Amino acid sequence: MAEGTKQHFGLTVLSSNTKEEGVTAKFSDDIPKKGGVPGDVVAKINGKIGNRAVFNSYEEENKAPTPKQSQFAVKAFDVYSEGFMSKKGGAGLIGDLGLDVLKLESKYIDLGLGPRCDTGINVGKEGVRMCVLGCGGEFVFAYKEKVKDQEGKEPSKENKDQEGKKPDKEKKDQDKEEEDEDEKPPTVVRSWRGIRGITAQWWWYKLKIKWG
Repeated sequence: MAEGTKQHFGLTVLSSNTKEEGVTAKFSDDIPKKGGVPGDVVAKINGKIGNRAVFNSYEEENKAPTPKQSQFAVKAFDVYSEGFMSKKGGAGLIGDLGLDVLKLESKYIDLGLGPRCDTGINVGKEGVRMCVLGCGGEFVFAYKEKVKDQEGKEPSKENKDQEGKKPDKEKKDQDKEEEDEDEKPPTVVRSWRGIRGITAQWWWYKLKIKWG
C-alpha cells in the first residue's frame, strides 16, 4: 500500500471491549483511538448521549496491523468509514463505507458480516488492495529490513603526518566534510519475504487473515 495517513470515522453500538468502545465505554482521554479531522464533532456528539464512546474518529498510518498489534473483540452494529489518498511510496485512492452487523477482531482473523461498498485502489511497497462496491481483495507483503552502517578505515600513520602539515583552513574543510559524512543516515536494505496477510471481501462480508 501507499504511505500516508488515513482518516477513520465510525460508530460502534456494542463491543466486548467494554472500556474503550460502545455504549458501555466512557468517552475520555483514556480512549486510545480518538481525534482526527472530525474529532471535536465526535466529542460533542458523544457528550450529548451521556459521554458514551459510541462515535469514534481517529487518524492512523496506512499499514496493515501485525498479529502482535491486534486485540480480540466482538462487536455488534459497527459502522465504519475511511478515506485515504496518497502517491507516496505507491498510489492510493480509496474510500471504505459499511455496516458490520456482527464483527470479530482477533490476532489472526478479522471477520465482518454486513453490507459494504468499499471502492478504490491502493498499490505500494507494503501490498496491494483493490475493491469495487464492496467486492475485492488485498495482499499484504512482508519485508525484512537490514541497516547497513557506513564503513570507515583507520587512517595510516603516513596520512596522519600529512594531515598535521596541512594548513588550518584545509584541515577545517576536511573536518567539516567528515562531520557531514557522519551525519548521513545509515542505508536501510529491504528484502521481500513473501505475503503476511490476505483479505477477501464481497458486498456482505469481509475476511482478513494475518500471519506475519
